[in-house]
Amino acid sequence: MNKNELLKVLNKFKNSSDSVILIDGKWGSGKTYLLNEFIKEYHEVPIFYISLLGKRSVDDINTSLYMEVHKDEVIHQIVPIAVSPFKDDSSLDYILKINNDCRYLIILDDLERYASTHYDEFLSYVQTLVLKGAKVIVVSNLSYLGTGEKYNFDMYKEKIFDHIYKADLFSSSLLERKFQKFYKYFDKSLISLLNNNIRIVDKENSFLNEIYDEIGEILFSRENYFKSIIFYTIIFLTTIYNDIPLSYPKLQLKGSEDDRKVIFNFLNDEEDGWEAFKVYEFSLNIVSAYKIENPLKLIAALYKAYIYNDYSLLEEFF
Repeated sequence: MNKNELLKVLNKFKNSSDSVILIDGKWGSGKTYLLNEFIKEYHEVPIFYISLLGKRSVDDINTSLYMEVHKDEVIHQIVPIAVSPFKDDSSLDYILKINNDCRYLIILDDLERYASTHYDEFLSYVQTLVLKGAKVIVVSNLSYLGTGEKYNFDMYKEKIFDHIYKADLFSSSLLERKFQKFYKYFDKSLISLLNNNIRIVDKENSFLNEIYDEIGEILFSRENYFKSIIFYTIIFLTTIYNDIPLSYPKLQLKGSEDDRKVIFNFLNDEEDGWEAFKVYEFSLNIVSAYKIENPLKLIAALYKAYIYNDYSLLEEFF
């Protein structure tokens, strides 16, 4: 589903027959960005957002939700699930009564990072929230569940979720809005390198702006060279952040010992040298019309610029 379709679903969720929905999409696809936009604009009922990153049990989730609901109070201990996170909903009579009115929207993000495979307990907790008047939106990247986790999840997903939606939020209009003055340089080949990852898009846009602020006059005097710069900055960022998992057995290693020595000499640090050489190795495995004849100095220059905010080597490159 694209952005507008998913926003339509979210806006109708409060009055729909669904109680718990899942939004699935890979990391960096823009799910959290979309949810923040939804939270900012939606005012019908209170929305409470919780990331499951680092949570090891439903008590951890309940504590975070309790703290979110009671922002003005000081919480020093784990709040067990027996204690309702909501202010007036802790009586047994209310919990046992199925309440069809939606009084809260709860967003549980990063399900794949939940450090427990006890989805039966998670199911019970989500159902308890529903009984207390909440509707629940769970957000995940299911492709990153391990084999055992995926098996356990598949056992319970039918019981947990009324509806599962696939997020497909990447679009040309988003890129044009993000990159602005740089967008005209992005062709299909360069866009495909971004791997539909909005986080990498944001990092790429920020890095290009930093380069432009430092050496823009030199860079834009050679506009025909700029697509090559975009190619290597994307490869650099996706490698540094491991957005594209690097598995050397699957790569054809082409960098020579002499290449490694050149990069090491540019950076004068073994750890930095290996990081930059990893970028170089990965770039050699990407087919592109925008590779330059000798990228070693450029990759080293980009490394110094991004990691150390030192643009001297990049200025020398031009």
